[in-house]
Amino acid sequence: MWVGGLMILTRFLKILSEPYQADGMLAKTIRRIFWGFIIPGAAIVVLSGLHQIGIKGVNFYMAQGWFHTKLTFVVILAVVTFLVGLAVSASSRGEILRPGRLIALHATSGACLLVIVILTMLNH
Repeated sequence: MWVGGLMILTRFLKILSEPYQADGMLAKTIRRIFWGFIIPGAAIVVLSGLHQIGIKGVNFYMAQGWFHTKLTFVVILAVVTFLVGLAVSASSRGEILRPGRLIALHATSGACLLVIVILTMLNH
């Protein structure tokens, strides 16, 4: 939910950065995706991660090198989510968004997902 929503939303926002403006319905849909899909998805990821840490204990995970790498990419995704939230707010105000920044957010989301999945598969 979290990363998939980020990737979809950054693509929608890229559409808004084109010379033409999207109608109010697309802007409303973008806000709904962010607040109704991405933020709850991020909350589920964080809560399930905390639950897993609670089961095995903090010391177990802190001794694992892969965990630190995975946690770093989760933090990067949190920053990307914040930046996408700023873009959603800007688009709601009718501001034209920079396409290069949106492409970077889109690519970063996908790269983080790929690294996290690979780390998870290799270490579980």
